[in-house]
Amino acid sequence: MRNKAAKTPTGGLFWLLAILLVAPACGGDQTPVIDVTGPTIVGFFPPLSEEELQRTPSVTQALAFLQFALNDAKACLATLAPTIRMEATSALKFRLDGSRQTIEFPQEEGLWVGVVLLQPGQEPRVIHASAGPASLQQVLASASAEYFAAPECAP
Repeated sequence: MRNKAAKTPTGGLFWLLAILLVAPACGGDQTPVIDVTGPTIVGFFPPLSEEELQRTPSVTQALAFLQFALNDAKACLATLAPTIRMEATSALKFRLDGSRQTIEFPQEEGLWVGVVLLQPGQEPRVIHASAGPASLQQVLASASAEYFAAPECAP
């Protein structure tokens, strides 16, 4: 019999968190560099130590909401085949339209979780979960409809 718990978002988040905790220990610049060649959505949250994760159980819930929002965006943008990523970072480096850019994320409560919408020919758009991580699902759907000209994403 298969373990049903492995299919839950929290089960998947366990492995995501485990990988994200080990990666910074490898040293070097951990800021991801993304080549933007088409519709791209990057979910972001701050890199946290294992101690910080244990001290702040709401982080797991926030990451689950972020993952739900990214999954919803991927589904509604399916015809555009977007690149969807989730990064534990305080800054995002990317190449867009031939130039290398960096977006630094504030580490203030309410602004440390969010998404960046990227597409060639457009300025990046940063969306913070300022009304709480649960708000990302609706906000990201509306923003995707507008930014990617995808009316099927409109709530």
